[in-house]
Amino acid sequence: MIERIERGIQYEQRNDSKTGAGGSGPGGDTDTPSDELWIMQLRVVAVSPIYTGENKIESQKLRKTGNRLPTRMSGDGFATVNISGLIRSYVEKIYKDENTCDIGKAPKGCGRCISCKMFGYLGRKGRISVDELKSELPFNKIVSVAVHPRIDRESGTIPQDRGASIEVEEIQEGAVLLGKILIRNPKDKDVEVLDAALKAIESGGVGGWTRRGKGRVSIAIDLKKLKWSSYKEIGKEDAKKLLGKE
Repeated sequence: MIERIERGIQYEQRNDSKTGAGGSGPGGDTDTPSDELWIMQLRVVAVSPIYTGENKIESQKLRKTGNRLPTRMSGDGFATVNISGLIRSYVEKIYKDENTCDIGKAPKGCGRCISCKMFGYLGRKGRISVDELKSELPFNKIVSVAVHPRIDRESGTIPQDRGASIEVEEIQEGAVLLGKILIRNPKDKDVEVLDAALKAIESGGVGGWTRRGKGRVSIAIDLKKLKWSSYKEIGKEDAKKLLGKE
């Protein structure tokens, strides 16, 4: 189950019940710049092993050995999982009845639907930024190698030749991954849409071989409501430390 915990800096809402946060008119469905910034902090726990694959060609060449398929690893040695595309694809499926774009079929986007306004479209940046999930512990602490034997289709048997099997690096059950989603010019609808997509991810899984039960996760959300102007005070406090004026 996704847990919703609302914390962070509290402030008086400037919009009435008919106006979404950061906008004007019904639902706040405008692109008027706002001082508000919402951050959805994600804590994702692997319920079953996760295999994501390595999408960087150079890293694949360096890390692939024999039949072993590497999973993604950050430059500082942590396992990572990219969910930005997955979130958008689920939004497009869930809100299809609201004429949401399918960028798989129409990459340019319409510029008018929920998906385009939140995530952007060709020539326009979206209001939503989704970080890669990053493991709480180093890569070598939570990733292990699993052997998946290939079955001979004609005989239905598993070949004895070791070369016939695939070795896969998998993020193990119980591993914790952290990430965040930034919402600029936020609207109440954004949280609803993103929450729906994250629930779908819990059901459908992340990474490869999800039809075999891989990639199952549970997700907890911590929503923080900030103002861009809040960083003035943060900057002042940090500057005191850096300048040794405490």
